Amino acid sequence: MNERISVVIPAFNEDKYIKATLESLYACNRPSSEIDFVVVDNGSSDGTSDIVNRFSNDHPDFPLTSISEEQKGTGVACNTG
Repeated sequence: MNERISVVIPAFNEDKYIKATLESLYACNRPSSEIDFVVVDNGSSDGTSDIVNRFSNDHPDFPLTSISEEQKGTGVACNTG
């Protein structure tokens, strides 16, 4: 039986860093059957969600999901993910 891993990335106003984070995870080159990546945008007011969506569109083979969570807090974002 294959186990799946989910990596939850809580993000709040991370427009300067989120692309580098996603590029690092993408470079791990894990099969999409083994791992999922979930970015939980925690009410960002910058371009974080646009960068995540663009990255997802540019890398259709990367198992990335983006979720919006308006309630503030890293714990809430992690629980949402």
